[in-house]
Amino acid sequence: MTRYFATAILALTTTFAIAQTQLRVSDLSITEKGNTVRGTEVTASLKGAQGKQSVVLYADQNYTVEGSFKVKTHNVHRQSAKQGAVYLTMYMTLKVDGKSNKRVVQKTFYAEQDRGTRFEEEFLIKRGIDVRRIKVAFTGAIE
Repeated sequence: MTRYFATAILALTTTFAIAQTQLRVSDLSITEKGNTVRGTEVTASLKGAQGKQSVVLYADQNYTVEGSFKVKTHNVHRQSAKQGAVYLTMYMTLKVDGKSNKRVVQKTFYAEQDRGTRFEEEFLIKRGIDVRRIKVAFTGAIE
């Protein structure tokens, strides 16, 4: 009984000791024809230091912006420049009036570089001859 209890305690402390990676999305803006709407700050936690997390960045009756973020590290013994690089891959989907458009962007952060950047993506939503150009911008950071 004591052995099982000790094993359970060890498993719990190991789980909590693993670092959690936080993704922070702030200063979100959606611009269409000069009209801009702003979103609130969103934070997502990844399991462990690397992983993938899907999160809704903004939602109202007009627009829905969803993001799926994947963080991974690169460990190459032959190149010191790539040693310790962190990759942030963003899969972003904009849904408007039942139509959706997707983008994939990857940012690379090296060594002690600040792990935050500004994302700006332009989407075209087409319905017949009606074409809507919508710009989505936000600041994303790995903490």
